[in-house]
Amino acid sequence: MICMRQFLLERTVPNLDRTSCHSSPSQMSFLSLPRELRNIIYAHIWIPFALLSDFSGLYLSCKQIKAECDLENQLSLHAYIRDLQTRAQGVRISLPEHNIIGSPRLHVSLATSIFTDYPTGPRELHLPLAASIIDEILSKPFASVVITYHEDNDVRFGTDNIRWIHQHLILGLALSAHKAHARRVVIEPPSLTGSWLGRWINLSVGAGLRHRDWTVGCVGSAWSKNDERRTGMVWERSNIGRNSV
Repeated sequence: MICMRQFLLERTVPNLDRTSCHSSPSQMSFLSLPRELRNIIYAHIWIPFALLSDFSGLYLSCKQIKAECDLENQLSLHAYIRDLQTRAQGVRISLPEHNIIGSPRLHVSLATSIFTDYPTGPRELHLPLAASIIDEILSKPFASVVITYHEDNDVRFGTDNIRWIHQHLILGLALSAHKAHARRVVIEPPSLTGSWLGRWINLSVGAGLRHRDWTVGCVGSAWSKNDERRTGMVWERSNIGRNSV
């Protein structure tokens, strides 16, 4: 992994060297450390999940350090996604094209077939692996997590599926204040119309009202295709302003 990081750094920023840092002796001392040791320091800072304000002094100190932090951010996020992806089938995880360091964003798409064989009663807590993956993702301080669904094997949603998602996924995981540290969560339904869409919105608003730490609202779909109209529900930490997904 260290060799791969070094290779990518050389390919990404080939013209950067220590002379690009018109810096103080302390910065030059940091750059005199072996790259492997600097990587350990970047990991200790908790890139990619630390807020930029927590390490902005280091990040903005010179071009080479900024480039190394950006690379570590990219590599760490992709390694994190690969690990999650191998543990749960039916879950697609992707990153937006431009992911800002200190403000990581994630898109998760769940296969509809995941939710067809699981109980709908609120006390039946047999969760699919996909739900535990969502739980783990939301425990990280992502700036935004968008959860959507894709239909597979000709499986379509019914009332029980929607009820199950709200009871176990949204109420039990996504809005659990002591577990979730994501700052913004958007949950967009499968293709629903008429009374189905009304039930989705009513259940979502009801779920949001149960959690004082979150505000709830509607958001236009950013992931729909073929001009398909869907209404997503957005939850945000009450003390955090609204940002775009």
